Amino acid sequence: MGGPRGERASPVPWKSGLSSPVVAIEAHRLVADIGRGIDADERHERVLALLSGIRPLAAPQPRPASGRGDAAETVQTVKTLVRRRLFERWPLADIAADVGTSVFTLCRLFRRHAGLPLHRYRRRLRLREALRRLADGERDLTGLALDLGFSEHSHFTNAFRAEFGVPPSGFRSARGPRPGQGA
Repeated sequence: MGGPRGERASPVPWKSGLSSPVVAIEAHRLVADIGRGIDADERHERVLALLSGIRPLAAPQPRPASGRGDAAETVQTVKTLVRRRLFERWPLADIAADVGTSVFTLCRLFRRHAGLPLHRYRRRLRLREALRRLADGERDLTGLALDLGFSEHSHFTNAFRAEFGVPPSGFRSARGPRPGQGA
Protein backbone atom coordinates (compact mmCIF):
# COMPACT_ATOMS: atom_id res chain seq x y z
CA MET A 1 0.00 0.00 0.00
CA GLY A 2 2.55 2.58 -0.99
CA GLY A 3 2.32 5.86 -2.81
CA PRO A 4 3.26 6.21 -6.44
CA ARG A 5 6.93 6.81 -5.65
CA GLY A 6 7.51 4.45 -2.76
CA GLU A 7 7.21 4.99 0.92
CA ARG A 8 9.26 5.47 4.06
CA ALA A 9 8.36 5.61 7.72
CA SER A 10 6.40 8.74 8.60
CA PRO A 11 5.43 10.30 11.93
CA VAL A 12 1.82 10.50 10.70
CA PRO A 13 1.40 7.94 7.91
CA TRP A 14 -1.67 8.54 5.76
CA LYS A 15 -2.70 4.92 6.02
CA SER A 16 -3.19 5.33 9.77
CA GLY A 17 -6.18 7.56 9.12
CA LEU A 18 -6.73 11.19 9.83
CA SER A 19 -5.30 13.46 12.45
CA SER A 20 -6.04 17.13 12.87
CA PRO A 21 -4.22 19.41 10.44
CA VAL A 22 -2.28 20.97 13.30
CA VAL A 23 -1.12 17.60 14.65
CA ALA A 24 -0.15 16.39 11.16
CA ILE A 25 1.96 19.41 10.29
CA GLU A 26 3.52 19.73 13.77
CA ALA A 27 4.56 16.06 13.74
CA HIS A 28 6.50 16.64 10.53
CA ARG A 29 8.06 19.83 11.90
CA LEU A 30 9.13 17.96 15.04
CA VAL A 31 10.78 15.21 13.00
CA ALA A 32 12.65 17.82 10.95
CA ASP A 33 13.81 19.63 14.10
CA ILE A 34 14.94 16.36 15.70
CA GLY A 35 17.02 15.78 12.57
CA ARG A 36 18.58 19.20 13.12
CA GLY A 37 19.47 18.23 16.68
CA ILE A 38 17.09 19.86 19.17
CA ASP A 39 17.84 19.02 22.79
CA ALA A 40 16.07 16.30 24.77
CA ASP A 41 14.05 18.71 26.92
CA GLU A 42 12.58 20.53 23.94
CA ARG A 43 11.91 17.19 22.21
CA HIS A 44 10.07 15.90 25.28
CA GLU A 45 8.02 19.09 25.63
CA ARG A 46 6.98 19.10 21.98
CA VAL A 47 6.04 15.41 21.97
CA LEU A 48 3.81 15.98 25.00
CA ALA A 49 2.20 18.97 23.26
CA LEU A 50 1.55 16.83 20.20
CA LEU A 51 0.04 14.04 22.26
CA SER A 52 -2.28 16.48 24.00
CA GLY A 53 -3.66 17.44 20.57
CA ILE A 54 -4.73 13.90 19.73
CA ARG A 55 -8.40 13.13 20.23
CA PRO A 56 -9.90 9.62 20.37
CA LEU A 57 -12.04 8.44 17.48
CA ALA A 58 -15.79 8.75 17.84
CA ALA A 59 -17.51 5.69 19.24
CA PRO A 60 -19.15 3.58 16.55
CA GLN A 61 -22.87 4.05 16.04
CA PRO A 62 -25.14 1.22 17.21
CA ARG A 63 -26.11 -1.35 14.59
CA PRO A 64 -29.30 -0.36 12.78
CA ALA A 65 -32.39 -2.33 13.74
CA SER A 66 -33.46 -2.59 10.09
CA GLY A 67 -31.40 -5.75 9.60
CA ARG A 68 -29.87 -4.29 6.40
CA GLY A 69 -26.33 -4.99 7.55
CA ASP A 70 -23.83 -3.12 9.60
CA ALA A 71 -23.47 0.44 8.30
CA ALA A 72 -20.36 1.07 10.40
CA GLU A 73 -18.76 -2.04 8.90
CA THR A 74 -19.61 -0.83 5.39
CA VAL A 75 -18.00 2.53 6.12
CA GLN A 76 -14.89 0.82 7.52
CA THR A 77 -14.70 -1.28 4.36
CA VAL A 78 -14.95 1.87 2.23
CA LYS A 79 -12.18 3.54 4.25
CA THR A 80 -9.92 0.54 3.70
CA LEU A 81 -10.67 0.43 -0.02
CA VAL A 82 -10.12 4.18 -0.38
CA ARG A 83 -6.73 3.94 1.34
CA ARG A 84 -5.72 1.10 -0.98
CA ARG A 85 -6.83 2.98 -4.10
CA LEU A 86 -6.06 6.51 -2.94
CA PHE A 87 -4.14 7.53 -6.03
CA GLU A 88 -6.57 6.06 -8.55
CA ARG A 89 -9.43 7.81 -10.27
CA TRP A 90 -12.36 6.01 -8.65
CA PRO A 91 -15.83 7.56 -9.04
CA LEU A 92 -18.40 7.39 -6.26
CA ALA A 93 -20.67 5.19 -8.40
CA ASP A 94 -17.89 2.59 -8.63
CA ILE A 95 -17.16 2.75 -4.90
CA ALA A 96 -20.86 2.31 -4.13
CA ALA A 97 -21.12 -0.64 -6.53
CA ASP A 98 -18.04 -2.27 -4.96
CA VAL A 99 -19.71 -2.26 -1.52
CA GLY A 100 -23.19 -3.09 -2.82
CA THR A 101 -25.02 0.15 -2.16
CA SER A 102 -26.27 3.23 -3.99
CA VAL A 103 -24.25 6.45 -4.22
CA PHE A 104 -26.87 8.23 -2.09
CA THR A 105 -26.76 5.57 0.64
CA LEU A 106 -22.97 5.41 0.58
CA CYS A 107 -22.63 9.18 0.99
CA ARG A 108 -25.25 9.30 3.75
CA LEU A 109 -23.73 6.37 5.69
CA PHE A 110 -20.19 7.64 5.30
CA ARG A 111 -21.02 11.10 6.58
CA ARG A 112 -22.99 9.70 9.52
CA HIS A 113 -20.34 7.21 10.63
CA ALA A 114 -17.09 8.95 9.63
CA GLY A 115 -18.19 12.47 10.52
CA LEU A 116 -17.28 13.98 7.16
CA PRO A 117 -18.19 13.47 3.50
CA LEU A 118 -16.34 10.79 1.55
CA HIS A 119 -14.79 13.27 -0.90
CA ARG A 120 -13.34 15.28 1.99
CA TYR A 121 -11.98 12.12 3.61
CA ARG A 122 -10.16 11.20 0.38
CA ARG A 123 -8.81 14.73 -0.03
CA ARG A 124 -7.51 14.77 3.55
CA LEU A 125 -5.73 11.44 3.08
CA ARG A 126 -4.13 12.77 -0.10
CA LEU A 127 -3.04 15.93 1.68
CA ARG A 128 -1.47 13.87 4.51
CA GLU A 129 0.47 12.01 1.82
CA ALA A 130 1.52 15.36 0.36
CA LEU A 131 2.86 16.39 3.78
CA ARG A 132 4.89 13.20 3.99
CA ARG A 133 6.34 13.63 0.52
CA LEU A 134 7.15 17.30 1.03
CA ALA A 135 8.83 16.39 4.31
CA ASP A 136 10.88 13.84 2.35
CA GLY A 137 12.11 16.61 0.06
CA GLU A 138 9.68 16.45 -2.88
CA ARG A 139 10.47 19.43 -5.13
CA ASP A 140 8.03 19.14 -8.07
CA LEU A 141 4.74 20.51 -6.78
CA THR A 142 2.90 20.09 -10.08
CA GLY A 143 3.99 16.46 -10.34
CA LEU A 144 3.04 15.89 -6.73
CA ALA A 145 -0.40 17.42 -7.30
CA LEU A 146 -1.05 15.20 -10.31
CA ASP A 147 0.32 12.07 -8.56
CA LEU A 148 -2.09 12.66 -5.69
CA GLY A 149 -5.12 13.00 -7.93
CA PHE A 150 -5.54 16.77 -7.99
CA SER A 151 -6.58 18.19 -11.35
CA GLU A 152 -3.89 20.88 -11.34
CA HIS A 153 -1.24 22.62 -9.24
CA SER A 154 -3.54 25.47 -8.13
CA HIS A 155 -6.28 23.06 -6.97
CA PHE A 156 -3.68 21.22 -4.88
CA THR A 157 -2.19 24.44 -3.47
CA ASN A 158 -5.62 25.80 -2.50
CA ALA A 159 -6.62 22.53 -0.80
CA PHE A 160 -3.26 22.32 1.04
CA ARG A 161 -3.52 25.93 2.24
CA ALA A 162 -7.13 25.42 3.38
CA GLU A 163 -6.17 22.29 5.33
CA PHE A 164 -2.85 23.37 6.87
CA GLY A 165 -2.89 27.17 6.73
CA VAL A 166 0.25 27.34 4.61
CA PRO A 167 0.86 26.60 0.92
CA PRO A 168 2.94 23.51 0.05
CA SER A 169 5.90 25.67 -0.97
CA GLY A 170 5.71 27.44 2.39
CA PHE A 171 5.71 24.15 4.30
CA ARG A 172 8.64 22.90 2.24
CA SER A 173 10.60 26.14 2.79
CA ALA A 174 9.90 26.17 6.53
CA ARG A 175 11.34 22.67 6.88
CA GLY A 176 14.69 23.69 5.41
CA PRO A 177 17.04 21.29 3.65
CA ARG A 178 17.05 17.64 4.63
CA PRO A 179 20.30 16.10 5.84
CA GLY A 180 22.57 15.47 2.88
CA GLN A 181 20.95 18.22 0.78
CA GLY A 182 22.44 21.58 0.07
CA ALA A 183 21.42 24.67 1.98
